[in-house]
Amino acid sequence: MHLKNGQIFWLLKLNIKKCNVISLSYSNTIIKYKYSATVDNTIIDLERCNKVRDLGVIVNSKLSFSDHITEKVNTAYSILGIIKRNFQHVDIDAFVLLYKALVRSHLEYANTVWSSYKQYLTRIPATGGGG
Repeated sequence: MHLKNGQIFWLLKLNIKKCNVISLSYSNTIIKYKYSATVDNTIIDLERCNKVRDLGVIVNSKLSFSDHITEKVNTAYSILGIIKRNFQHVDIDAFVLLYKALVRSHLEYANTVWSSYKQYLTRIPATGGGG
C-alpha cells in the first residue's frame, strides 16, 4: 500500500511521520507487508512496531494490554508515593480525597481494557476507603 504525504484518507489528513505499521494477531505467524509513503517525492517505508499507543491505551501485536496495565499501575504507585511523602500528617478523609483525585483517575482511565486481566488486579493499590 502506498500513501502520499497530505493525502486525505477517510477524511483525515495523515502525518506520515507519525504513521507506524503493526500486525495484530493471536497467532505466531505474522504476515509482513511493506507499507510506504511519499514525502516530497521521496518514498519512505513505514516503520513496523510491536506495540502502539492509541488514545492513551497501549496494545501489543498479540492483542495483550499487559504493557498498558504495567504502565498504569507504575504511575499509580509513583503518585501514591508522592502523596505519602508530602502528606504524612493528613487525616484519612483528606488522604482518600487525594487518592481518588490523583491515583484512582489513572487506574480508571480505559479500565474496560484491562478489567478482564485478573492476574494484574493484585498489583493495583487499594483505595484506603470505600467507593
